[in-house]
Amino acid sequence: MQSDLKRHFCREKGKRIWKVVYETPPIGPWEFSFDKKTIYNFWTDYWDLTDEQRKIFDEEFPVMAALKNPDVVYEEDDEDEDEDVEPEYEYSD
Repeated sequence: MQSDLKRHFCREKGKRIWKVVYETPPIGPWEFSFDKKTIYNFWTDYWDLTDEQRKIFDEEFPVMAALKNPDVVYEEDDEDEDEDVEPEYEYSD
């Protein structure tokens, strides 16, 4: 965790996981939080998540989950996606 850097949290509306966003992004970590208190690094902490947390992560970030977990199958579904629609985000300090 990069606690010495100014950070914010953001997530797509309707999602449960907050992504950690730094004003000056560090190279390497991909950080997220379920409660904006405990911050996890995807690369080092994925297998330390509880089964419930991992299920939520796998549903919300299937591309990332497939990098760590061979049981996650990511299939791109172009039929339901409208490429012109930007997702809505909410932000928090």
